[in-house]
Amino acid sequence: MKKILVTVLLALPPCAAQAADAGAYVFGSLGYNAAKPSSFTVDTPDRKAGGAAFELGGGYRVNQIFAIEASYAYLGKPEISYDNTFSGSFKLNAFRVSALGIVPINDELSAFGRISLNYMQIAPSGQIGGNAVKGETRYDARTGVGLGLSYSLNKNLSVLGDYEYIYVDKDHTGLDGISLIKAGLRYQF
Repeated sequence: MKKILVTVLLALPPCAAQAADAGAYVFGSLGYNAAKPSSFTVDTPDRKAGGAAFELGGGYRVNQIFAIEASYAYLGKPEISYDNTFSGSFKLNAFRVSALGIVPINDELSAFGRISLNYMQIAPSGQIGGNAVKGETRYDARTGVGLGLSYSLNKNLSVLGDYEYIYVDKDHTGLDGISLIKAGLRYQF
């Protein structure tokens, strides 16, 4: 019985963390897409990761442990080239809806998990033998998952950091998936 009581008492401080107020917020983040196209030939071509990424959006914190978000994200431009005879790239954009599960750790720090639905725009372009080629822009719905931390600087402003993986169609992008590392700010009204 004493062990159960001690366990319950040790678990209370995180549960007693200050509840974040429900309400609307806006956020922005900068990040890096580490995903590179797969090799299409036996000889490995030059491949570049998607590079710089950003996201802008808004959300609503329903209660202490749940929030929903809608956003636009530019997810970078992965590139591939081979012996100066072929080069290609594709811009990745997405309109996103996410559900966040939040675990308050203390008054300032919270961990969160994210499940997202991403309406992707994949716009390929390239060159073959010096001639410009533009591929067909594709639109596709893809899911994503992520984990992150939020640190409250004051009642309204928080610093965010998270990792997210978005599943993509390898047949059309050459990517095994999109790996995003992001840092940003959130302002709650």
